[in-house]
Amino acid sequence: MDYQTRPLNGQIRENATDAMVRGARELGSDIVSLTELQWQLAMADLAVAKQAAVAQTMKLVLVLGLAIGGTPLLLFGIAELLVEQLEWSRGLTYLGVAAVALSIAGVVGLSVMSGLTKCGASFARSKFELNQNIVWLKSVISRKSAPPVTTNRF
Repeated sequence: MDYQTRPLNGQIRENATDAMVRGARELGSDIVSLTELQWQLAMADLAVAKQAAVAQTMKLVLVLGLAIGGTPLLLFGIAELLVEQLEWSRGLTYLGVAAVALSIAGVVGLSVMSGLTKCGASFARSKFELNQNIVWLKSVISRKSAPPVTTNRF
């Protein structure tokens, strides 16, 4: 028993080197486990964000398709009605109708962009958990002295 001493209470106490090696192994194991769990959480959050982004992207494609296909005809028809019914200048009427249409498109576009920026909010859970893990690791590493480790030997 060169590396161990037997106190009077019948328990074997590890020497400092053995305790340090065992502690380093346990810390390494904890770090690997935390890393694996953090990765799994990040992948779950990524799946949620991806699902939300797909829905917003599909809305954007729909809006763009409708805008490209039907809007020019609708705007032209509105402008022609204003010219015929109110006897407005054709050029100014076209410009006015186009300005209103672009304003509506801008509001819808901002709504879509707002929805897309919220898709990454699911990563708040991963960020919180990572911060908690870092705080825990710092507390374990910076602990000045650990209580002596004892094992019962019968």
